[in-house]
Amino acid sequence: MNFMSSRKNFLNKTHHFLLSFIRIIVIFISICLAFVMIILLPVAFDTAYNEIRLALFKEHVKQYTHPVDSKLWERISLSGNFGRASNQCGFIVAEVRTAMLKPDAIHESYMPILTDISFEGKYPYRNIMLYALNDKKNIENIKWYYPDVYERITYAAMTDPEAYILIFAETGYPPNFDPRCH
Repeated sequence: MNFMSSRKNFLNKTHHFLLSFIRIIVIFISICLAFVMIILLPVAFDTAYNEIRLALFKEHVKQYTHPVDSKLWERISLSGNFGRASNQCGFIVAEVRTAMLKPDAIHESYMPILTDISFEGKYPYRNIMLYALNDKKNIENIKWYYPDVYERITYAAMTDPEAYILIFAETGYPPNFDPRCH
């Protein structure tokens, strides 16, 4: 009887110890998960919010008219920090297109919507740029001003003599918690 009661007492103590240990582990994991959620929730929210803004900007860009024989080759869309040494969020939609027209005629057809790069006034800063892809100087300008776009242009488009790119940019938004904008 003494052996059985000490064994039962030992099992009860072990059982209580294990339950207490499991409770502590569950509480610790819960606190860690809550901490992670507190940190990640704003990041997830702002990232999703900026993805929605980018989708709306893409739809806005689709409304522009193009020359009659212009064909869309590829559409590149990005959100992130596109300013050098800055802390801001921006959106870029670039359309690589082809047309049988001469570069001057293409430029003339887009002239009413083209703007220069400017960071004057209140954000967002908007600009629309046109580059013929068969011009080395234009390629260098894209590399300098829009390196993220340049990296995504296919080699085939860069070597097509009829290809050009329209770059629509909206920048200067506060970065908030979107990690792509820092």
